[in-house]
Amino acid sequence: FFSLGMLLNDDDDNDAPFSPPKSLNISDANTLAPKKRGTLQDDRLCRFEQLETNVNPKNKVQKSKRTRADMETTRVGDEQVPLSKKRKKSEKKKSINTMQGKASNVIIPLNADGHIAGTTVQDNTFRSLHHVIRASPSGWARLLQDCQVAYRSTSFWLPCSLQPRSNLEKLARAIFVFHTKGAQYDPATSGAEWWVQYRGPQHEAGTAIGFHWDRDERLKDVFQQNVHPQIATVTYLSEYGAPTLVLATRPLPTKVHSREVDTGFLSHPRLAKHIAFDGRYLHGVCPQLISVKPPKKYTRITFLVNVWLNHQPHGADLFPEEDLGKLSTEGLDLQMEGKIVSPSSVRTSASSPVRGFSFGKEGEGYVLHYPVPPCKDKGADSICITFGDGGKAKVIREECMYGM
Repeated sequence: FFSLGMLLNDDDDNDAPFSPPKSLNISDANTLAPKKRGTLQDDRLCRFEQLETNVNPKNKVQKSKRTRADMETTRVGDEQVPLSKKRKKSEKKKSINTMQGKASNVIIPLNADGHIAGTTVQDNTFRSLHHVIRASPSGWARLLQDCQVAYRSTSFWLPCSLQPRSNLEKLARAIFVFHTKGAQYDPATSGAEWWVQYRGPQHEAGTAIGFHWDRDERLKDVFQQNVHPQIATVTYLSEYGAPTLVLATRPLPTKVHSREVDTGFLSHPRLAKHIAFDGRYLHGVCPQLISVKPPKKYTRITFLVNVWLNHQPHGADLFPEEDLGKLSTEGLDLQMEGKIVSPSSVRTSASSPVRGFSFGKEGEGYVLHYPVPPCKDKGADSICITFGDGGKAKVIREECMYGM
């Protein structure tokens, strides 16, 4: 079992380590969410929308009007500004030419199961762990301040051989070390990809995160190769917000038009909760699936870590040296202790209501049919979903539905 105990050792602060009371929980979006920093759009989370459709018994979705908000951005100083179409094409062409010129060094050998060749882990099944972070109120305050500093439109890389330089990197390293116990990998090319996400009613990015597969997007764009992390993880730093939905399905091969999904997992945010799952799986954040009504103002804060073995994803670099001084480095001692909490189980049927979601990048669009399982226990924060006969979830290529 596992816990990321963050125990505060402050000489000027003798309060015992403990998780913050609800009065300290991240419920005020105005004070805890970072200030607006221009248009922030993670290119892996391109679109999220509930289709304005009727799902008929034959599982056909009627086409609805919608706009593509795939805003690509570039950094100018501290601001994010849209790229012009001409510049986008120029930069993409330059990137593709550069990578294609190094094709022999870029194509990643994969196992038959889609994992990077030569890597193994003991357990990449869905796991939910409670109370993985313990800290005094001042320790939590510093952690949340660090998250505001690290909130960017990109992810960061921590090689497993590098000594962490901040408390956030210590947290990323502790997660990597725990999930790679007994694993087989090359330390020289393995590490943790980490980033911070903010969502909420007052937040510029909204309350949802579109369905997506975590992968090296550059390899997908240039070589049509899906290279995934070994394990994906979410650590919740707030009590409220939309749940994470994980579906046990990999990206569809080129000639496959659709695929049924047998199993899924639904995880509601809980302060200091940590979940981990197979890095090849489809996942997203769905406000339509909130089971307990949150306050009018709240901020959903998550610390994400992908465990990569024998590969560093393109675009993920070390946290900038010039900004390290803004992050805390002392006062948090990471320890492993705690417990795994088994999810409750539900099963869908042919009578389950079906929701439709559209997701994917332009040129790679999908539609998800998601049968909503019965809510037997509103207090359950993690649920294992079995999609029964007649109530299967399904991922469909968009062009196959709409004749694009």
